[in-house]
Amino acid sequence: MLQTVNHVAAVRHRCRAGFLSRYVRVFAVLAILLLGALVTGALTVVATALPGQPAVQRAAAVLGSALVVFAVLLLGAKLLLARPAPVRALWPGAILGAAAVTVVLNAGAPLLARLVAKAGPVYGSFATVAAMFAPLYLVGQALLYAAEVAAVRYARLWPRALDLNHPAEADARALALLAGEQERIPAARIQFHLAAHGSPSCQVRCHRRTEPGVTHGSRAISPIPSPRAAARLPGAGAAPATAARRVYTRHVAHTACFPSYARSQPMSRPELYEFILVRR
Repeated sequence: MLQTVNHVAAVRHRCRAGFLSRYVRVFAVLAILLLGALVTGALTVVATALPGQPAVQRAAAVLGSALVVFAVLLLGAKLLLARPAPVRALWPGAILGAAAVTVVLNAGAPLLARLVAKAGPVYGSFATVAAMFAPLYLVGQALLYAAEVAAVRYARLWPRALDLNHPAEADARALALLAGEQERIPAARIQFHLAAHGSPSCQVRCHRRTEPGVTHGSRAISPIPSPRAAARLPGAGAAPATAARRVYTRHVAHTACFPSYARSQPMSRPELYEFILVRR
């Protein structure tokens, strides 16, 4: 649950919570879920006991349950995310998730009865347990889609291109977020660029190699182009490593080229990834 929320939000691995903090957050969210379930049940009982029409009572119970689920999802998302997130980034997903959970809660009783009746000949006395997984699966999928909608809306990751060979600006932002998510140690910095069409980097073949001067001097391993491919890169081998905060920087080319995006990109930037390791 915690890892899924942070992956959807593209939180960098080096910024995520540690072992103890991770479990504290998870148990806090479980406590909030239990409290929300108790409040929802209490609201249902109170709404049923109120005088009036049954339709009004049922509508009040459904509205109260939806508000409680919305508050639980909003607070749970803020606790699970390893970085601060404004409410404007979370409320769309909380609204969609609350609507899906409310529908499942109100339609779950008749649906569960039909599933148990159909699963009885196969599962026997375990039919109820097996049938309960269907509503739980629907709720899980609905919450996942709601979180993705909120992440896409807040990061402006739309509209997306149908053909990845002609990516849009939203595709470039999404790929940059996915690349930055792989920063797993405090010293890692990953920058993402799309290679220009027709540049030498489109034909470069890369492999991983460890330079003794880098591993011994700064304890860093960086992927670099192969010797024959690096000879075709402009200015290859001429840029020394900086002695300040940047310990070692090399450009890594990729075999994929994107013509449509490259129209707005300068032709003098052949790199796709740049790994920057900062000395601590």
